[in-house]
Amino acid sequence: MLNFSKYLTEAKKPSQAKTAETASDDKGKLHELLLAKHLHPENQLPSHWRSKSEDYGGTPEQVHDRLKAKVGKAAYGEINTHAKQTAAEIKTHMTEAGHIGGKTGHVIHDVHWTSNRDAEHNPGDHERTTGIKDKNSNADLIITTKPKKAGASKFVGISAKYGSQAKPNFKNSGLESLEKEAGHPKGTYAKLQQKQ
Repeated sequence: MLNFSKYLTEAKKPSQAKTAETASDDKGKLHELLLAKHLHPENQLPSHWRSKSEDYGGTPEQVHDRLKAKVGKAAYGEINTHAKQTAAEIKTHMTEAGHIGGKTGHVIHDVHWTSNRDAEHNPGDHERTTGIKDKNSNADLIITTKPKKAGASKFVGISAKYGSQAKPNFKNSGLESLEKEAGHPKGTYAKLQQKQ
């Protein structure tokens, strides 16, 4: 079972001058798309599984173009700058964490926009991308890495939140959340951590 126990969560928006009047959901969706573009090895919008019946439906290109026209040139430029800065921070973090480069030889191969959750009897974007169902996945993007030569793909989930912090917030679920997900009694992991 492939469950993401850690997500790279980012928030990169030191200035809200141009986007102050833009709806939060529009900013968030546009930021997801632009972040995926700047993470993609070919600087292109992400792969997707989205249906046309959703609020932000259509291809990533269609959603991008609609939102770009809706938010205006100044706000788009600000969101794009923040997405570019965040992508650079995420790539640095992925290198330092051993997801890409170094001994693994992995490189970013693809980026998927994944906002449709997996359901019990219905595959969502996580399952379609990774081949494994995870009803708890909250990844907005999933990065697929592959070795430069031959080898298995790996996946990194990204929760792409567009907020007001100056630095991306790389976080994991925390001990209590992990205990709950695993079905262990509260305090189990804290006790294990104290023994070290």
